Amino acid sequence: MPLTDAQTSIAQAIDAEFQRLIKLGKTHVTILGQMHDRLAGIKQLMDAGVMREAGDRYPGLYRFAKMLERTARGIQSGAIPVPGGRQAPSRQTDPLRACRELAAGTDLRMSQWAEEGGPTQAIIGRMTGHLVDLQKIWTSTTDEQLAMLCGEYPAFYQFAALMEEAAAAERQKSSRSYDNQPELSAAMKEQLAALLSTAAKLERSSPCWMPQVLPPRRTGSHRSSSFTHSGPPISSGSEAP
Repeated sequence: MPLTDAQTSIAQAIDAEFQRLIKLGKTHVTILGQMHDRLAGIKQLMDAGVMREAGDRYPGLYRFAKMLERTARGIQSGAIPVPGGRQAPSRQTDPLRACRELAAGTDLRMSQWAEEGGPTQAIIGRMTGHLVDLQKIWTSTTDEQLAMLCGEYPAFYQFAALMEEAAAAERQKSSRSYDNQPELSAAMKEQLAALLSTAAKLERSSPCWMPQVLPPRRTGSHRSSSFTHSGPPISSGSEAP
């Protein structure tokens, strides 16, 4: 459906404002605040059923719309806290609520780093704080539940797949820098796991939102045995299979 002149004007204005703020280096939290008055325009385009056409023509508009969508999903899942501690009614009795909150938080952060780009190792380093959350989800869900979470949160799945590939590559090395290191004590494992969990919680308390990233590549529910941390064991909980 072609855009009308009025719809084109709305889309151009949103696109230009978003691109301007990005060039100024504004954070996504700041952008959401400064572009609050553009929400009415977004609603007009949605009500008219032309968001896809407008997004195809104006990338800044598309990125802003995806930012809003991801923020709404984060609030609904509980990954993004709201004043008063209120939560979406549909999630209050959800048996996967805890895992869904962890997956949503990982999804939000992974989206940012994936769009910014950079070497795989750099992304893994930035996402280290979410490794404990990843293991908690892994050991707390069935194959079907895990597949469902991966479908709901594509960037969470991307992080999981990235770690699986990194673990496989690590095992194929003839030697590793930590091969001769003694295993950490149980107390030290607990401290390190708690430290990583705290780091992830701090990140989720002030998230930066980015648009949707790569779609999920997982096609089945089978879990590869390589889906675990590639270095020395750090978690005191049950190990991934």
